[in-house]
Amino acid sequence: MTDKRIPEANQLIANEIIFSSTQKPKPHPLDTFIEKYGAWEDERTAEEIVKEIYDSRTISNYDISL
Repeated sequence: MTDKRIPEANQLIANEIIFSSTQKPKPHPLDTFIEKYGAWEDERTAEEIVKEIYDSRTISNYDISL
């Protein structure tokens, strides 16, 4: 849409003013992520999850010297 009353140089600005008010604002990326993938769901308690993390760690038996 071009308006002959508006100089061509100002047409982009006019379009932005006219059309941006009719468009919905972009959602925050985190909101989009949560909407698509949902929140973390787990039956375990926080303590059980932490225990599993610590129990899955291994200790290196390599003798490294610098």
